[in-house]
Amino acid sequence: MDGVGEAARMVGAVLGGRLRLVRLLGEGGMGAVFEAEDLAGGPRVAVKLLHPELVANEEVRRRFVTEGQLATRLVHPSIVRVFGPSVAEDGTPYLVMELLDGSPLAAYTRSHVAFPPEQAGPIVYAVLQALAEAHRQGVVHRDLKPENVLLARGEGGRFVVKVVDFGLAKVMDAAGGMGSRTRTGALLGTPGYMSPEQVRDAKRVDARSDLWAAGVIFYELLTGRSPFEADNPIAKLTAVLVADAIPIERDAPALERWRGFFERALAREVEARFASADEMAHALVLVARGPTGRPPGVIQTPPPPPAAVQASYAPPAPPPPEVQAPAPVPSTLPAPPPSEALEAHEGPPTVSLLLAALLMVIAAAGGFIAGWLAGRG
Repeated sequence: MDGVGEAARMVGAVLGGRLRLVRLLGEGGMGAVFEAEDLAGGPRVAVKLLHPELVANEEVRRRFVTEGQLATRLVHPSIVRVFGPSVAEDGTPYLVMELLDGSPLAAYTRSHVAFPPEQAGPIVYAVLQALAEAHRQGVVHRDLKPENVLLARGEGGRFVVKVVDFGLAKVMDAAGGMGSRTRTGALLGTPGYMSPEQVRDAKRVDARSDLWAAGVIFYELLTGRSPFEADNPIAKLTAVLVADAIPIERDAPALERWRGFFERALAREVEARFASADEMAHALVLVARGPTGRPPGVIQTPPPPPAAVQASYAPPAPPPPEVQAPAPVPSTLPAPPPSEALEAHEGPPTVSLLLAALLMVIAAAGGFIAGWLAGRG
């Protein structure tokens, strides 16, 4: 499957004498995902097939199967269900997963669509609940990003959040790296969503790196922009090491009440962040309640992706009558005093500290960046 054209030619193939690939859903650095028909009469499923160049790597094949088996234990309403790994007749391993009808959050974040807090809050709360379950079982995602968070139609017509690809970062680690648009190189994560410690050493991260990524996603949903000013992937990697996140109220004063939350969620020092997904979710609820005392509600219907992305992302179907239509982005929001647990940290570092940090970037990330550039060659 060297490119989307070759992956598309797989449509019609039958795996294991049972699953017929009927439609190519997408392709990434690891492989291609298809909609598959069960010839035995079962429900349609999604099938992820490894790229041929990765199949040739015995360690990648082994990890793919192992991580697929571990993923079957992650049963949670906000985690895409993995039914198990299998091997095609030609030796290509694949995963069988639940088939979803929806759009990835990337359809919105790439187009800089800002969600009101009453929409973004429940989405990220569900992501944090998925992370909490995975972390309890010792699984760290390591590549959480909008592409791996789906907004899908659930039972009863309500929208549900589904996190995909738990554990598969280890497979790309075995392959030598991963990235949002490349299959080669030494990039063990996605610039813009990698925590500072992951930039320094992607193989030595814990669950708090996932929480950092969740914080970035939440920030992007609320503002329509990244929390770090950078024009390219390398600049993004550098920014998270030497700069503080842009205060969320800088361009959106109505979001000032969330300032303390993001100062913790996106703190450069690991120990200054939320210690667990449960703690971060609890803090989110406290801020979201505000003076009303109400927790985040059900996920409201998002606006459809802009026309520029509809060609590659199928938007959800129109909501049924019982699903509340999205509220407009409010011009102002009440700003209650921040919780004691969300007090502001110290201000941005001085120029001298930034210069020292920049030297650290050159020393700690030089080899990382060189490997990333080599992978793009």
